[in-house]
Amino acid sequence: MKKNEFKISIQELEIFAIIGIEKNERLSKQKLIIDFRCLYNKPDKDFLDYSVIANKIEEILVVNKFLLIEDALEYIINYFMRHYLSIVELDLKITKPDILINCFVSCQKSLKR
Repeated sequence: MKKNEFKISIQELEIFAIIGIEKNERLSKQKLIIDFRCLYNKPDKDFLDYSVIANKIEEILVVNKFLLIEDALEYIINYFMRHYLSIVELDLKITKPDILINCFVSCQKSLKR
């Protein structure tokens, strides 16, 4: 990590949204757990607001009703990389804790500038 770089994380953010390709997944919201981590260059007069980031992730997931977790990951990561130029690296994981009885299912994507 460089002198002016910092890491932030938002862990286990619970969101209820429609996501999935199965018929039952399209009918009602399911619980998702989001883990967001990023490395960023701290701007001189600005900061990354955790609550704004968390709210934007929720808004994106609720509004878009993605079919695939992979599509949701791509969309969210691209959004933050476009709108937050101070972000150098971003890691995002979406977990479906209730889709299978005996395990959590998740998908993860990372992107570096």
